[in-house]
Amino acid sequence: MRINNFICILLVLVLCGCQSSPVTEYQAPVYQSFLPTNWPTDEQAPEEHTEADLFALSDAQKQHFLAYFHAPENAKHQPHWRLANFLENKLGNFDYRGNTYTAQQAMASNSGNCLSLALITGALAKVAGLKIEFQQVDAAPVYRLETDLLILSRHVRSKVYDPDFVPEKQMIYLSKPAVLIDYLPRSGDRYGKRVTEQDVIAMYYQNLAADALIENDLIKAHGLIRLALAQNELNPSSLATLAVIYARGGHQQQAEQVYLYAMERDVTSLELLDNYRQLLIKQGRNKEAAQVAKKLDNTQDNNPYRWLKLAEQSFAEGNFESSVSYYRKAENIAPYLEEVHLGFAKAYFKLGKIEAATKALEKAIELSYRAKEKRLYEAKLATLRAIHSEMESDAN
Repeated sequence: MRINNFICILLVLVLCGCQSSPVTEYQAPVYQSFLPTNWPTDEQAPEEHTEADLFALSDAQKQHFLAYFHAPENAKHQPHWRLANFLENKLGNFDYRGNTYTAQQAMASNSGNCLSLALITGALAKVAGLKIEFQQVDAAPVYRLETDLLILSRHVRSKVYDPDFVPEKQMIYLSKPAVLIDYLPRSGDRYGKRVTEQDVIAMYYQNLAADALIENDLIKAHGLIRLALAQNELNPSSLATLAVIYARGGHQQQAEQVYLYAMERDVTSLELLDNYRQLLIKQGRNKEAAQVAKKLDNTQDNNPYRWLKLAEQSFAEGNFESSVSYYRKAENIAPYLEEVHLGFAKAYFKLGKIEAATKALEKAIELSYRAKEKRLYEAKLATLRAIHSEMESDAN
């Protein structure tokens, strides 16, 4: 009864608001920047890439799945669980490697990465007529250093919903029944925002573009990232990759144009802004780089690992105060991560704050569950305590 009253009051307020609000004509924002998508030189014509149907399966693969899905012995399981059970049986020996494959390729080779598994799950859901959603997972990232490129692997999982679910009247549900399909889930994973099918397709082409970048095939990388941008022209990861491609080709002006295009439209990410900051530093434009660094500090990002990456980078550059600031942002999101407190200890030690470094290392030891790392931290802690004791003796 209280719920009904609340709804009525809310409706009245909304209606009153509509009656009293003046009608104003929408004014579209006027942008000064544009997105450069053509390769700047005539050295080599861009390769043509066609968008594959990433969720398509072969007829044989569909028939194999449907035979299992409709088998009488499996009818006792709900449809979404039948899909999950099929995947568990099919992918028992799945080779989890870094390759990015389409659904058909991944099923045929029984291998791929988390994105390949998401594509398989999406493909099977389409065949069975089941509703599926994708979700970003903020997990400890996997880094690969390829020449002067730092490749960051992202993680996505799938959620397949129960098609037979009928909500009861006057019941509030936080979420509908579903089965989660995840790629090697870990206890420290944090679940982020929902991503659309277009986002998943964009991730596929982002991955292939990154592979082409590693091979230094800039023309191929450029063509692939344009396919990612065709899904969403304001995707921060796609824009950051496009800018890197231009920069590596020596086209600094086009790279900066991409960054300006993104910033003018309030499309920001830690990677995009930090890449722009580094470009400005290389050009000796330190004042502008400092302004971008301020934007970095004010960026909202709930993934602690991205702040950890920035903190480690600042530490490597000798910017220990900035490093502490970024570690603090990671701590505010995930205070249970031992990497955060270990980072504090390193940065405080470099700043000469031995007592703070000692406390941070004690916290890292408290949170560590791996015996080898714990012994290493304890050895470092003993050294720090000795230094701190010596400093106190000198002060007296």
